[in-house]
Amino acid sequence: MPSKAVPGVVGVAARVAQMSPLLMAMQNSINLGTSNTTGDFCLRCHSPVGSDLGEPLSISNLDRHAASREGITCVICHRMSLPYRKMSGRIGIDQGDLFDPIKGPGGNSELARILSNPREFRVVTDREKLGRGIHVEVEPFFEMTQPSFCASCHEVFAPNGLRIEEVFTEYKNSPAADDGTSCNDCHMSNVQGIPSGYQEGPAAVIGGKQSAPRMLTNHYFAGPDYSVIHPGIFPINKRASEFKSLADWLEFDVDSGWGTDLFEDSCPEDFPFPDSWVAIDDRYEGREIIDAQLELLEWAKGQRRTVLENGFALSEPRITRSDGGGIEFEIDVKNLTRGQRIHHPHRCHLAPFTVDLRYLPQRHQLRRSLSWRRENC
Repeated sequence: MPSKAVPGVVGVAARVAQMSPLLMAMQNSINLGTSNTTGDFCLRCHSPVGSDLGEPLSISNLDRHAASREGITCVICHRMSLPYRKMSGRIGIDQGDLFDPIKGPGGNSELARILSNPREFRVVTDREKLGRGIHVEVEPFFEMTQPSFCASCHEVFAPNGLRIEEVFTEYKNSPAADDGTSCNDCHMSNVQGIPSGYQEGPAAVIGGKQSAPRMLTNHYFAGPDYSVIHPGIFPINKRASEFKSLADWLEFDVDSGWGTDLFEDSCPEDFPFPDSWVAIDDRYEGREIIDAQLELLEWAKGQRRTVLENGFALSEPRITRSDGGGIEFEIDVKNLTRGQRIHHPHRCHLAPFTVDLRYLPQRHQLRRSLSWRRENC
């Protein structure tokens, strides 16, 4: 297993989109409104496995292949068929099981050492033998060491050829590219969003035995999005999926306190629980899983805040009007990154906002009276 898998791999932020009802609703609505012109435009980036398997676009996540539901999962990069580069997510995946080869930036030397010591690591590469299964080879994939690898998904063209996301092109024309800072240096380093170096350690722990120390990249990929998914389903959790089905988890009432002493001690005997949650022991175990999930989501919230704070800075608000009709204020927004949308330092001016006091007690509503205005861009 990966030695530092939790929370980096299990709670990976890149997995949230495919499981999100918002993404599915948006994709289905766009296809409905365009007579399916956009096709798998969303699916092929957010669930390349589902696209590669030819899954129907509009089916429920409950009916998708487990690897498809994981969204951006391990095989997307480590079994990518070719170095596609600017393909708007139209990639192929080498299908196979645990024993088939994978791809990696460092090649096969460490795996070959492990396979040459079966008594120490106790692994098997034969499907017919009992033991700890492992892939037979790590094929060197040079593209993984290059920023162009990220362009496979992060350079997006609409069906009519219009550029709608040009993250890689922005990077190639940035100071970060000029000084040799790679995508990984900001997005897979110790601190999310800034070049901060990498940890050193074993890439895997196999039966308690560590692989050789090496540079470790952070696979969490924090971003601005947050989960609106039931915590029994996301983050992806092996124990949760083995304990109950996704449909069962959707019926677990987290907010009412199922599985807590406060709820269970006062719950009437004839409470209409769904069949899958009738047993009180199941509800307590479900709550234990939920609490661990919520703790992981809280950790992710901190990572999300870190990457946003490292991405841009806000000035102190300047009040330009304050009277019985509302408040107007201005804020300067400064881009702190050296790799996205900047060719020189610039400031963006957000001005002014109007706060309508009639709505503040109920809705805390902000009504923007003017749009963005950029200065020195």
